[in-house]
Amino acid sequence: MRTVLFQLLTVLLIGYGATAQSESLIFMNRCSYPVEVGRTWQAPFARIAAGQTYVRNLGADNVPRAAIAIYAFRLGRNGGAGNATLAEFTLNHQGIDYYDVSIVDAFSVPMSIHPPGFPSCPVAACEKDLIAMCPAKQRLVRSGVTIACTKYGDRDNPNNPLALLAAKQCPNAYSWSSSQGTKGCNGSRDFIVTLCKK
Repeated sequence: MRTVLFQLLTVLLIGYGATAQSESLIFMNRCSYPVEVGRTWQAPFARIAAGQTYVRNLGADNVPRAAIAIYAFRLGRNGGAGNATLAEFTLNHQGIDYYDVSIVDAFSVPMSIHPPGFPSCPVAACEKDLIAMCPAKQRLVRSGVTIACTKYGDRDNPNNPLALLAAKQCPNAYSWSSSQGTKGCNGSRDFIVTLCKK
């Protein structure tokens, strides 16, 4: 625990000190297993061991950034495009940062997002293990192991079994394409993306 707290303190000191004009995504892996993260349609940019932290610097904090989508999955259980939990961001849009956890396509690992130092800003999250609850027809199975709970492209249907499960278990996440899951924060710079529950 001391190691984790030290890592977070170091990240925050860096983010608000020497690089005060930059913004970052801080990935904290609280899972009991290693994870890989990356931008959609691209190869993973980081492997994060259990209990470790990875910082992704985005550059200057006054540059608008739209449609940043980051997937995460358990190491060795990559289900391919459209089969992962997503962290989505639109940053510096008229002074507001927007963010959400998306289960619109699929679920692979529990995830939450919040801006450190802004307790009044809402948390976007799906912290339940939906793979354990996944309906049989929505399971993506490889070598006998369920690696994701997926909609198989049925993302616009609010009555899809995974959409119904996500809406019930994860009310602070996007459960289908037209649900309301986006959060907003004014003045934030960095975001902590926590994988698995704290």
